[in-house]
Amino acid sequence: YMEAKLNHFDVARTLFAAGVKKCPRHIPTYQSWARLEMQAGNWLQAKRLISEALTLNKKDGNSWLVAAKIEEKLFNIGLVGLLLRRGIECAPNNPQLYVALAENEVQRGQIDAARELLEEGLEIDPMHA
Repeated sequence: YMEAKLNHFDVARTLFAAGVKKCPRHIPTYQSWARLEMQAGNWLQAKRLISEALTLNKKDGNSWLVAAKIEEKLFNIGLVGLLLRRGIECAPNNPQLYVALAENEVQRGQIDAARELLEEGLEIDPMHA
């Protein structure tokens, strides 16, 4: 993780690959590696990694957030909304998904929908919405 933060991409990739080999079901490793590839502009690799994380556990809301962020960086705003909605279906107790979808709705000019989503997120966890 630190190597990725320092933009030491090759070292970070080697460490992530070793981590996945040692613990292939550790979702945060895939998420962090996908973020690294996103930072490096390797969109297909980032998508592949986050898809693997979602295949392993679709109930992890953070994976949906990373998937949506990848599409946001690619300016696929409609797909961002679809991913976040699917994330809410799979991980309905993750308030960050509601916040992210509300932000997406604001970008699309859907202020009332955004307000409703934020209210739902607040009901789930007032400290994190």
